[in-house]
Amino acid sequence: MKTITLQGTDEQFDSLSIAISSPFMPKEIKTRVYVASVDEMGETYWDDMTDEEFKEVADRNYDLEAFQEAFNDGDVNTFVDIVRVINEK
Repeated sequence: MKTITLQGTDEQFDSLSIAISSPFMPKEIKTRVYVASVDEMGETYWDDMTDEEFKEVADRNYDLEAFQEAFNDGDVNTFVDIVRVINEK
């Protein structure tokens, strides 16, 4: 994590506070990796599924660091597993 140091007057910080609370300011987004076995997909083609539908059939999900570890350890088999990366708010 990086640290940002800000300097300014009380007025400037009040303006910054208003800008940060604006609904147009970007919010933190979490990236998750969902993994579903082809056997669990049923009749639905995985590419036709919405993200919500895919999350329901996925039997595993990871944050990016955990996915990297699982993939490198061979816990994710790209021959029988479907992987979808989903950004969540």
